[in-house]
Amino acid sequence: MQEATELAYFGATVLHPQSMLPAQTVNLPVRVKNSYNPESEGTLITQERDMSNACLTSIVCKSNITMLDIQSTRMLGQYGFLAKVFQIFDDNRISVDVVATSEVSISLTLDPAKIFSRDLMQQELEELVDSFGSIADVHVKTGMSIISLIGHVERSSQILEKVFKVFKANDVNVQMISQVCQYSPL
Repeated sequence: MQEATELAYFGATVLHPQSMLPAQTVNLPVRVKNSYNPESEGTLITQERDMSNACLTSIVCKSNITMLDIQSTRMLGQYGFLAKVFQIFDDNRISVDVVATSEVSISLTLDPAKIFSRDLMQQELEELVDSFGSIADVHVKTGMSIISLIGHVERSSQILEKVFKVFKANDVNVQMISQVCQYSPL
């Protein structure tokens, strides 16, 4: 069910991301039907499933994403950089989609349709960047996409090897990678 929630959030339009929470809370299976083929059994979403033969189970794409590359202006080893960055997002009431970090830099994505007014989007984005003041240099990239790959975590190397071959063949340049590991409870 957690995978279905992630898929809904990152672009699958069949489910709303919050629609899975009540079912997940009480471990209630959810059946998704095809409105163009109502006779089909559809897909049953459950808390657990057999992943022994699975490698890659789903792919979704979320377009028109804004990516921020935030580079600390302080020296290596300065503590609190990430806390300061996320405090700025908290102060501006902005939720971050995907994050990739190192000690002195952070790359993250924002869905502008969810956080900014359409009329003031550029102005609000500039104000956000200005909020970083002297703690970081910020580079903004717009019109990006998030491609989410859902698969067996123990086979992630196989998945990435195949996906990067496809990206290379199609001249797709990957800007950041963030991995979410989901393990079944013991």
